[in-house]
Formats: sequence, C-alpha cells, structure tokens
Amino acid sequence: MHIQVRNWIKAVLQTHPQVLSIALSQRAKFEGWLKMELAAIAETEGVTALQLEAPIGGPANSNRADMAFIFDGTRYVV
Repeated sequence: MHIQVRNWIKAVLQTHPQVLSIALSQRAKFEGWLKMELAAIAETEGVTALQLEAPIGGPANSNRADMAFIFDGTRYVV
C-alpha cells in the first residue's frame, strides 16, 4: 500500500505544479493542502472509512495520524 500512497502523492504534485512551485519558492508549508488532495484521490480509488487527523493508540494517547482508511478490508494509517 505504501507504493500506492506514494503514487497518489505523485499524482497530486504532478497535477498541481503551480501550487508546488509557489510553496517551494516561498518555503511555505502545504501539508494541509496535500493531505486534502490525497484524501480526495484515496476516496476515488475506493478507500472507505476515511478519517483525517485519525487518533492512533488508546484513549490515553493523544497522537494523531494525518489520515486513516480501509482498503480491501485492511486499515491503513498515514
């Protein structure tokens, strides 16, 4: 699945070269934008139960992943 996620990220960046250029030239953060674009592609590719800022660990753990989803019956955390 990690190769698939990398391909999705590559597709986002190739589809939006101007956004990437602006972010890089101004050394601006664009993680939030990329996360949303990645989530949109993931949904079109058939993931289910997509959750942004997904909690990881137990109730006492405040750590969060950028996203979590189910694909072919397996849960993935990015």
